[in-house]
Amino acid sequence: GDDLAALADDDGGVAVVHPRAAIGVPDRLRIEVGMVVDKAGCDDAPFGIDRAFGGRPGIFADADDPAVREQAFRTIIDTGDAALLASLDEALADADRATRVAVKPVKDLLKNKLNLASDSEEARRSAAADLGTSGQLNAVPWLEQAAAKESSRWVRYAMEESAALLQLTAGDEPEKIKAASALGSLRSQNGLPALKDLAQQLSGDAAGKPVLVAAQAAIDQIELWGTWSNVFETVFRGISLSSILLIMSLGLAIVFGLMGVINMAHGELLMVGAYATYAVQQGFRAWAPAAFDYYLWLALPASFAAAALVGAAM
Repeated sequence: GDDLAALADDDGGVAVVHPRAAIGVPDRLRIEVGMVVDKAGCDDAPFGIDRAFGGRPGIFADADDPAVREQAFRTIIDTGDAALLASLDEALADADRATRVAVKPVKDLLKNKLNLASDSEEARRSAAADLGTSGQLNAVPWLEQAAAKESSRWVRYAMEESAALLQLTAGDEPEKIKAASALGSLRSQNGLPALKDLAQQLSGDAAGKPVLVAAQAAIDQIELWGTWSNVFETVFRGISLSSILLIMSLGLAIVFGLMGVINMAHGELLMVGAYATYAVQQGFRAWAPAAFDYYLWLALPASFAAAALVGAAM
């Protein structure tokens, strides 16, 4: 249309990325890094985008203006949906390498934002983890809103942890204090390196003392929790291993005392019980993932029952 031709003649680096909107676009229009989303039905003067595209959505920008480019990326992320994500994938398939490299972070950010509402717990958890390392502070509200509605304990933990990590690395002083306190309350092992780096950076800065105090308190909380966790894990592993050895030795002693021979079938029965435990674990993973933390309460009696049945059959 006339509006598109005028934009092309202006040579302002106008980009048309939306594949449906690119139909009939003059050859002089180039795909550039900068973008801005024009919503259908909104005629944004002076561009007249909707008149040119007949009311369909388009993606445009001035690639030479960093402010326009930044605003364009934010608009894509804030207003984009799954259809736009698919359109970006199609458009980038034919784009040059520089364009793909520049647009990929924006596409990934939009994908992770949409995956926070996925039906899959693993997809939601993975999206939260990716956002936590993106450095994009505007992802904090998405994570907080998703965490408020999340039913899975560990997915909600990942969302809260990622939001705190973003605020710790990119937020202002009050946000950093709040984030340090949140990471300490979560006993976040993933947040420990970031907290230590922050404490080291602020060690000689008097102005950053409130943040330093909050970071150090969080570090102490996390390290104390880690110490006690290691103690309990070591004790549990010791009890678990010793109980296996105890059962096997008692079995050998009883059989030898009654029969006068050593019966080495205990290894087979032990493996039967272990396989029954594994089968129960996989069953919970496939059919009851929300209750996976409690599979052991069913696996224990199942393993004893399976070993007893095989022993009786032998």
